Amino acid sequence: MQVNKIIGISVFFVFIVGAGYFVYMGRPVMKLEQAQKISDIDSEEDEDGAVVAAPVKATDTVAGVYSMLDVQAHAQRSDCWSAVGGNVYDLTTWVSRHPGGESKILAMCGIDGTSLYDGGHGTAKRPLIALSLLKIGTLKN
Repeated sequence: MQVNKIIGISVFFVFIVGAGYFVYMGRPVMKLEQAQKISDIDSEEDEDGAVVAAPVKATDTVAGVYSMLDVQAHAQRSDCWSAVGGNVYDLTTWVSRHPGGESKILAMCGIDGTSLYDGGHGTAKRPLIALSLLKIGTLKN
């Protein structure tokens, strides 16, 4: 009986540590310059209390505002940008970490991936949070 208890505790411990490892390794990673850009943007809270970037005003700097030509210039595995819902995201660090596989992200590189994102995730909260960490700017009309 004592051996079964020790085995059970060991399996539980390995499961918890293993789950923590996979959650940690699956997190989106942001480049330092992206974090600095985000920290420079004024923010506000939406009705759920989530922090969202304030809209870019005409008087704001144009840094962080990209055209589709800018997005199209980043269409490879090692440099992958995509536009989703009027925002621009650097998905490079997420290519190898996407739970649905690399091909899903690679299909979005260099394009407006709104329909691909919506088709795969809809309004699910977890993917939206992961995506928000990768935001580098807005899409110029």
